[in-house]
Amino acid sequence: MTRSLSFAALLAFAPLLAAQAVPAPAPATLQIAAVETPILLPADAGTISSSLPDAPSAVATAAPAPDAPAFAAPAFDFGQAPSGVGVGPVAPRFATIILPGQTSVPLHGMEKVVYGLHDSFNLTQLIGVTVSAGWSHLIDSQPHYGTNMEAFGKREGAAALRSTVQTMATDALFSPMFHDDPRYYALGDGHRFVNRVFYAASRVVVTRSSYSMKNKVNVPLLLGYGATAGLNNVYYPDQDRGASNTMQNWGTSLVGAALGFEVSEFLDDALKLVHIRK
Repeated sequence: MTRSLSFAALLAFAPLLAAQAVPAPAPATLQIAAVETPILLPADAGTISSSLPDAPSAVATAAPAPDAPAFAAPAFDFGQAPSGVGVGPVAPRFATIILPGQTSVPLHGMEKVVYGLHDSFNLTQLIGVTVSAGWSHLIDSQPHYGTNMEAFGKREGAAALRSTVQTMATDALFSPMFHDDPRYYALGDGHRFVNRVFYAASRVVVTRSSYSMKNKVNVPLLLGYGATAGLNNVYYPDQDRGASNTMQNWGTSLVGAALGFEVSEFLDDALKLVHIRK
């Protein structure tokens, strides 16, 4: 009986004892997964950055400056003489004609006297004297020496004397006095033919200053040719003397000067045409 009660009690308490024998489960914990960040080495960084597109960036590009010309030959209107100052070849000091692109050497004081002597006795002057004497002989104009060969010789001598006095009075006397440049500055073939013709003719009354290189009235030529016309009364025949004849001689001489400037303007073109000058 006692064993039966003991066995029944054991059966009754067996589940309770079994529950106590089983250990209690551990409480649940919240685990956060750690995310590893790769460390980029310098070599890796270069590889990755090269595979990615470049970020846009503002790039300022300076506009190229236009090239400045080394030497710009200025455009000259009718009546404006070339300056004669530049980077071109230097013209001979006592050259009577300064071509476009040439650099002129300034003449001062006694240098203009030497220039006058050089200008008085050259081939161009000799040709001019002969042409003047021949034309006067052909139309029997002043000075009236006749129409025979002796008269032509007298005209040749008178034309040579007149030309020399005109040149020396203009170049050696009045040009230094008024500080003017006695040389002829050619306009050149870069301009219209008509402009060149009028430009050359205008040099009778227009010249340039030796210092400012600006245009001014050609007082030396006007005075020089006027003084020469007055001196003609010394050796011209009696019928060609007097105030009226003097004024006529002066006007004729100015026309001759204009023709001489025309020759100076186109002489270089003529020499190139016949292949004497390149």
